[in-house]
Amino acid sequence: MPNLNLISLYRNLKQSPYEDFLRSLTVGNTKIIPKYKFFSEIVQSLLQYKIKYGVNPHQAVREIRKASVTERSQFLKVKQLIYGGYYQYFFLASFIWFYFYHFKLTLGASGPTNTMYFIFIWQLLGLASLSALGYFIHKKLFSPFYYFFYSAYMLRALLQISRPVSEVLCSAKLHHLDKYKEFKSQKERIYLLIQELKLRGQIPMDEWDYLIQELWDHFELNLIKFNKQLQILKLISLTVFILPSFLYLMFSSISQMGF
Repeated sequence: MPNLNLISLYRNLKQSPYEDFLRSLTVGNTKIIPKYKFFSEIVQSLLQYKIKYGVNPHQAVREIRKASVTERSQFLKVKQLIYGGYYQYFFLASFIWFYFYHFKLTLGASGPTNTMYFIFIWQLLGLASLSALGYFIHKKLFSPFYYFFYSAYMLRALLQISRPVSEVLCSAKLHHLDKYKEFKSQKERIYLLIQELKLRGQIPMDEWDYLIQELWDHFELNLIKFNKQLQILKLISLTVFILPSFLYLMFSSISQMGF
């Protein structure tokens, strides 16, 4: 009879930070919030306000939970694009070496050892280049969103529990947004809402929902842009690092066959 406690412990150990975070909110275990990006920081702040002021953050926490599900879905799309490029590179590189060893076993021929080492290192260099440039493109296109989402969701959550405007603006870390010039329209939208908030003391929650939806729409556009740039990067990597290796081994095989 298997030990159910050990099985439960094993399953818990296998859970990702996202699964731990979502599970803690689902089962209502909010004493310790597992770390997951900026979402856990917002939830922790809401729980502190609950302890300190007796506010009810249930609805705000629920919105953060929904936001984390949306973010996870988009993150998996980005991850799928990245790993798709790696798999394609590995597949073609493996095909080249399979071709070489099949030729070697069939005809008893072989290429120069030093050249084989060079081809192997050249392909590793291609993989490293693909990884580094892919990371650079990913960081450039997506890292600003986490600052914008943090500010937008924090603003919405604290206003939802009726915190003072000055306190809300202090917690939203808006100063992080100033360095991203390519997000001009989103920054203007946020600051217009903040100005209206200062003048009126409150604004409809729908306005924050529209703002967040605009950010997700922009994220989707960047996802399309990332896919296009990644396709170009894969094409360059395959042309520079894979195709020359294949051509060399093919012509080397033909020459050893006496053609």
